[in-house]
Amino acid sequence: MALAQQTNSNLESVVNIGSQYGVVAPNLNLYSERVIESSLHYGVAKAGMGHLTKELAIRLAGQDIRVNCVAFGGVEGRVGDDFKKRYSALCPLGRMLNESDLAGPVDLLLSSASSAITAHTLIVDGGWIVW
Repeated sequence: MALAQQTNSNLESVVNIGSQYGVVAPNLNLYSERVIESSLHYGVAKAGMGHLTKELAIRLAGQDIRVNCVAFGGVEGRVGDDFKKRYSALCPLGRMLNESDLAGPVDLLLSSASSAITAHTLIVDGGWIVW
């Protein structure tokens, strides 16, 4: 792998963006048009992102490069009020994520405060996957 051979890099950390649906299967009762609104390939691709994170983490660890992933839950903004209500009822925090919830977890994984964290998928979903 070309990245594993590189030696003079300033790169210290990589954060991949995943999804809760890379960790758990969707609750199809959330969707009124299941086939259109909850595509199979989305979850499969996001699950692959989690595994890619682990693969890259072990390959780049020798160069002191950490690789992690953030698996976000549903984010407000692209859904209607009915969907938002259904989603919020299925989430322990009782709400979808908003834009202000997104930067903090990524900033943490990019910072030196997480210098001992690699190959990890940080789930930021308001508790969605607990149920």
